[in-house]
Amino acid sequence: MPFRINYKFKDDDNYYTCLVTEEQFQNFQALPAIEICMKDKEVHDDVNNNMEDVEVALDLAKNNDTSKMKKLSDVISE
Repeated sequence: MPFRINYKFKDDDNYYTCLVTEEQFQNFQALPAIEICMKDKEVHDDVNNNMEDVEVALDLAKNNDTSKMKKLSDVISE
């Protein structure tokens, strides 16, 4: 079941939110570009989020390309 996370990149003042699986969350926390990453709420309704896109974004972020992850996420503060 996907759930929402809140996170912040080391080089960005904004906080972001997106839906991920448990495995994606664990991979997300291990990324060197991430300063803060925490679970928010579990999502119990039908979500329209492409988990494959999140996987691609995680792979890119491992090489410090965070552009796709930012496109998939919503900014929650500026």
